[in-house]
This record gives sequence, C-alpha cells and structure tokens, in this order.
Amino acid sequence: MRAFFSTDYGRILIGLTFFCILATIPFWIWPIDTDLAGRYYNNGEGRSFPLKYAPFWHFIYELIPVMSGLVLVGTLLFIGLSYLKPSMASWRRPTLVVLLAFVIGPGVLVNAIFKEHWGRPRPAQLEQFGGEYDYVKPWQFGGYDNAKSFPSGHASVGFAFMVFWLLWRRRYPLAGKASLAFALGLGSLAGAARIVGGGHFLSDVLWAMYMSTMPGFFLYYWLVDGKTERSQPGTAGQKKLAVIGLSVLGAASVVYMLVSIPFNQTHERYYGFDTPKAITVKPYGARVTVRYDKQLVQPYMHAELEGYGFEPMIEWHADAEPVAPAHQKITLQTRGWFTEMHQKAVLHLPASYRDNVSVDVLPRSRD
Repeated sequence: MRAFFSTDYGRILIGLTFFCILATIPFWIWPIDTDLAGRYYNNGEGRSFPLKYAPFWHFIYELIPVMSGLVLVGTLLFIGLSYLKPSMASWRRPTLVVLLAFVIGPGVLVNAIFKEHWGRPRPAQLEQFGGEYDYVKPWQFGGYDNAKSFPSGHASVGFAFMVFWLLWRRRYPLAGKASLAFALGLGSLAGAARIVGGGHFLSDVLWAMYMSTMPGFFLYYWLVDGKTERSQPGTAGQKKLAVIGLSVLGAASVVYMLVSIPFNQTHERYYGFDTPKAITVKPYGARVTVRYDKQLVQPYMHAELEGYGFEPMIEWHADAEPVAPAHQKITLQTRGWFTEMHQKAVLHLPASYRDNVSVDVLPRSRD
C-alpha cells in the first residue's frame, strides 16, 4: 500500500480523505443540513418538498439510473467482445476498472452497505419536516427502519464517472479534464436534485463523492498502473470463464437496475361495508392518518407510494375484513420487487363516524 500512496493519485486520495473529514466537522457544530433542507420545505398545503417534481430536477432524478444502466451494460458488452476481437484486448483492463468502480462504489459500498444498514433518516422523514424521526448527524449511526439517507445513491453515480479521469488524464489530458468536470458537475446536480427534493442532506452528497470515487483509485492502481503488458485475447478456458462470470454479473446488474428505478404511485380503495362500531387499521410500513369529511358517504383509503423498484411487479392492497360483529379490520400491504418504499395513506371517513365509530391505527411494523 505504501507504493500506492506514493503515486500522485494516491496523494490526491489522501487529500480528499482529509478534506471530507474536515468538511464534516461543521455539520456537527451547526445545523447546516437541516437549515439547507428547510429552505425547500413547504409547510403549507401540497407536497412537502415541491421542487422534487419540478421538470428540471425530476429529469436529473430520472436520468441517473439510466446512466448507471448504460455504463453497466456497455462495459459488460465491451469486455465480452474483447475476448473475441484481439484489437480490443488492450482496453479490457481499463474497461474492467470502470465496471468495478461503478459496481463497488455506488453499488456495493454506497447502496448495499451504508444506505441499506446505516439507518439515517432522509430530510422528508424528519419530524420538523412532517415526518416522525429525529435528525441524525453524518457518520452517527441512526438505526431507524427504512431510513436510507446516508450517503446519496444518485450523487454517487455521478461522481463515479471520475474514474474516466484516472484512466485518461495521462494519455488523453483534454478528455481527462472533461471527464473530471463532467463527473463533478453530474454528481453535484444529482446531489442538488436530491437536496431540493427532501431526499438527502448536503453531508450525504459529500460522502457520496468520497465513497463512489475511492474504489476507482485502488482499482486503477491494481489493474492498470504498472500493467504495461498487452492483454491477450484469452484461451478457450479463459473465454468460457469470462462468459460465465460476465453473464452472472450482467444478470445481477439487470436485476439491480430493475429494482432501483424510481417510482411514484397513487391508489384509492373504497369500502362498501355498513357503518361499523369499530375500525382497526394495520398499516405495516405505511404512515396512516384519519380524516373525516362532511360530504363523504362511502369510506375510502387514499395512498401515495414512493420508492425504488420494478413498478409493474408492485402490488398495493388495502383490504377490509370483518373480525367481529360490527368491527372491520383494514390491512395495508405492498408486495413486489422494490428496494425502498415510503407510504403515506389517509383513511377518509364520513363525518358521522367521528363520534359513533372507534378508529384504532396500530403501530407500524414490517411483519
């Protein structure tokens, strides 16, 4: 490792590490994260963070998964072809660096390890912004359920393009500088889109930059720098192993992309039961509130779903069943292919139910 840190890019990584650590200190002293998020919070009627759905920011939000998919598919195809065309063999290692940088950085380190298990609530999940959780500082373990703010997955994909700067900076200096500007610009735009939309804090974006770029430095050192020998087309056995390995990685990448597509759904379910004496709502992962409407005759459930998954395979249910005479139980459930789900539901009841029907919303659970 001493040889790595003696390189110019190794020293850059050291500097980037110290920069991110020092830049995190102010977030512990002053409420920078919440103050910035509060600038985009709407405390009145309508959406809590309306800029999330502004055309430009929504375009950036939708663009990032498409770009990550193109990188994964493109690099897999290029590596596969390099075993068939000898003229492409010399680019196999650099392409492998790009593939692994995106898989290990945004894929494994950011999404699979930290976002999935750190438990830091998003701005929209904080009590001060209409949610139910307390603010958790950067690098402070949150442990909250379904709280995946740290770090920003979208921003990490943009910053991961910095790996092209590592590969091109010596041989193609102009392209290297352009790729660096592109990575910093795209990562910053993606981070800004998530900040104004209440999806992430500024500190999430800061550490997304570090976690998504750091693997590329080591991969470049191990697979490219100093590897001056020309990559060979490969023996029959190597080609077979390459095909199997790339097929498995390709299938896993496709599944990951499918369950990482942003989606929004709105559902309504009307109920035809007679006026009961009691209603019990089992929300599972949904946040349920009750509203009484003067003009309403028939009860119904209105739900808004937001998350990441393969939308055609997502099912929402809000079924009612009698559990005792004049006692209805409504169970909310969402099934399908998704990696993250946020649900808000409103049970609309006639005004006459207010004094005559007991309504009990059970605590949220995931079982």
